[in-house]
Amino acid sequence: MRRGKSQVLFRYLPECVVDHSDTQTIAKVVKWQTKPIERINRPRLVTKIQNSLERFPKKRNYPKAGLLNEYVFLEPISIEVELFPLTFTCKTCKKVLKYSDIDHFKRETKKDNYKCKCGGNLEQLDLINYHECGKIESLYVRKCEVHGNGNIHLNKNNSDSPRNWQWRCHICGRDLGSVSARCFDCNEDMETAPFRKSQVFYPHSFTFINVSGISDEKIFSNPLSHKLVLAKYMNQLGGHDFNKLLDALKNDSQMDEMESLEKKLLIDGLPKEFLSIVIKNVQKPDLYDERKKIVSNIDQIIQLSDDDLKDISMSIHEYNETTELPNIRSLDDVIKKAQSEGNPNYSTIKLFPERLKKIGVEKAFVVSDLPIVSAVYGYTRGKLDRTVCTLRSFSEDSNHRGKTPIYANATETEGIVLEFNRYKILKWLQVNRIVSEIPAKNDIEGQKAWMLKHVNTKIIPIYDEIPDVDPITKYVYKLIHTISHALLIRASGQVGLDKDSLGEILFPNVPAVIIYSNNIHDFQLGGMHTLFENSIIPWIDITQREIEKCLYDPVCIDGDASCHACLQTSEISCVHFNRDLGRDVLIGKKEKSDQKFIGFWEKNFFDMLGE
Repeated sequence: MRRGKSQVLFRYLPECVVDHSDTQTIAKVVKWQTKPIERINRPRLVTKIQNSLERFPKKRNYPKAGLLNEYVFLEPISIEVELFPLTFTCKTCKKVLKYSDIDHFKRETKKDNYKCKCGGNLEQLDLINYHECGKIESLYVRKCEVHGNGNIHLNKNNSDSPRNWQWRCHICGRDLGSVSARCFDCNEDMETAPFRKSQVFYPHSFTFINVSGISDEKIFSNPLSHKLVLAKYMNQLGGHDFNKLLDALKNDSQMDEMESLEKKLLIDGLPKEFLSIVIKNVQKPDLYDERKKIVSNIDQIIQLSDDDLKDISMSIHEYNETTELPNIRSLDDVIKKAQSEGNPNYSTIKLFPERLKKIGVEKAFVVSDLPIVSAVYGYTRGKLDRTVCTLRSFSEDSNHRGKTPIYANATETEGIVLEFNRYKILKWLQVNRIVSEIPAKNDIEGQKAWMLKHVNTKIIPIYDEIPDVDPITKYVYKLIHTISHALLIRASGQVGLDKDSLGEILFPNVPAVIIYSNNIHDFQLGGMHTLFENSIIPWIDITQREIEKCLYDPVCIDGDASCHACLQTSEISCVHFNRDLGRDVLIGKKEKSDQKFIGFWEKNFFDMLGE
């Protein structure tokens, strides 16, 4: 049974129960044969892991310190599965048989050619017991107090729900109780469900751009590196090369220590004249003064805590590096190429930028070598409520004892990058009374700083809606997330791919989105390039037309304004599990207070902007 890496990463993880198509059986993945993954930004990966772990009050087998050397990053070579669950029914006599482990199964059935003693064929029950602590077991079969477990049948009581099913002794007809079981680790009832139910195994993952600019652990741990990232984004580098400024940080520590010593000695009473002679002879690292000036400017523009600084700057750095990839092409590049080659569609192609502006997109790019890392850091069972379920790490890899394994897949794919007009979003927030004051239309620096300061990505829960207590973050995120879904779903028809073959990455602080081929089948078709170079206008036209109505209106628009028929995608494609979506942010909606909520794509809003 061959599978691509991307498919294995999400559907064949250790402790996941799967259909084993080659043998027509059900099996549990017991372990992977792996190799260390190369060429990934490890400090960035660990930071994202630690940020994700903080969201789970209950977790098991993760390193407390969360240091880089406590993790190992692996990709699959092959997988090993084992027959599971070990509860069977005989197709002939209907008896239910339960085996404690695979060796027990072999001992008891091999002599009968893996059949029931009556000669009937055995069929696996697809039901399992599971608990929110992460435990999973084959269905527990109760014994009859008189006749033991020799002839137990499953009585479904004409119900499709396992909650109503019971075990029955076929000899005396006594009901033996429900099919539920007890988790002896937690002393709580386990749930019973078919193994295919999503709650039985839920992998926890994230995807990020695998940029290499700050992969050096020493530089990454220096808060000044993150301020330089923001300085680059805010056009505050003063003409200096970003990478040279970063490299110079390696030598800054000696000078920083000297300045600290200078202050201490002055406090201790050392004459300033003598100290000046000593300091004068100390050679400063390259670009030291320039770096200090740049950082000082950034500190005046925006103030962030160290934790927020690292989180925001890394997202901005991913975006900066993406827009500077060697094979990235802007709309201007596409238009110039169409003109120089005498493309018969040039008159249409040159209208692409104006058409994108009508949906709030200021800049657009297409990239063929987008470096993506998808990483899975654990799994849960049961409810997706992180306050209830326990996040479990994967078991140690036999070749990497003492380290917590993180399974990842690094690949290059194609994607379309859309950066939104900040002023239009700010104006939209103001028109809808979410904010009162905003930076001026021509104050680009002020708009960037506003987004960095007011959009708080740390409060975004994994599975839930963003709380109403932060309306700015909620509405900015909901807007770009909704636009991303609206375009992604309609892009699938334009490029000839299923919508589950496309994914999204959001940059709320920019704000921007990337719609990319998620390579679940490990190949790409060039469809994103074709869409970007030829079909921008029909793509947008179809999206705007279809977003106006939903098959389930008025129920949909009067409710969440989002359902599987209009905006929702599979969990493989969506970064936020179809939360914080709504057509109302695009097309408008009458609120309960009888006030009108203005949609971002409404003509009335663009009339307010004078466009």
